[in-house]
Amino acid sequence: MAVHPYPTVRVTIGGTIKATQTWSTGFNLDIGTDFIAVADLETWLIAQRAKFVTWWNATGGPGQQNRSVCDFRELRAYYYPANAAVAAAQAQVGLATVLTGGNGSGIGIPQSCIVISLRTGRSGRSFRGRMYLPATAAQADSDMAVTLTALGNLSTATKTLFDGINATSIGATPVKMAIANKLSSMPRVTYFRIDGELDIQRRRANKITVPQFALSTLAD
Repeated sequence: MAVHPYPTVRVTIGGTIKATQTWSTGFNLDIGTDFIAVADLETWLIAQRAKFVTWWNATGGPGQQNRSVCDFRELRAYYYPANAAVAAAQAQVGLATVLTGGNGSGIGIPQSCIVISLRTGRSGRSFRGRMYLPATAAQADSDMAVTLTALGNLSTATKTLFDGINATSIGATPVKMAIANKLSSMPRVTYFRIDGELDIQRRRANKITVPQFALSTLAD
C-alpha cells in the first residue's frame, strides 16, 4: 500500500471463483487516531460481519449477480499508521457460513465485475476510489447492461451497508469511509454510483489449468 500522511484502515472482502481463483475488493476508513490494536480490528470485523452478509443476500445484491461457483467467505482489515508503508496490525474473520451466488442464468465470465465508484464531491483521481464486485451472472438485459431494476436494488443494499459502516467505531474511534491518497487530508466519501456496464477485474487472473500444444516445425 502507498504511504499516506495520516492513519488509515483498509477493509477488504473476498472469496473464490470456481475454487481456483480468488477475488477481493474493499475501501478505506478515516480513523483519526494513530493506534489501532489487532483485537480492535477483530472485534470490529466480527461486529460488521452481519452487515456484509445482509448486503450479499439482499434483493439485487452481489449474491444475485453471481453463479454458485462464486462465493464470499472472509473479511480482512489492515491498520496503517501515518507515513507507514506496511500494516502495523491486521485481522481476518471468516463468515460463519460461506455464501455462494444464487443466479444461474445471468451474464458474465469469471473476470467480469460491477464497478462501484466512491466519490467525494471533488474532482481528480486523488478524490475517488473504486470497488470491483464479481459479477459472474449479472442481472443484465439484451444489451448486456445491468438492468435498471438490478442497479436500483444493488444501490439500495450498498447504501444501507455504507451508512451502517459509517455509524461504527473501531475501539473508541469513530470511522468514516474515505479515499486514501498522498495529500495532506483524507477526503470523506460522500456518495457512490454503480456503473451499469460490466467491467473486467484484471487482477483476478484465470488460474485454471489448460493443456498446451507445441506447433509442428515449419519448413523454410
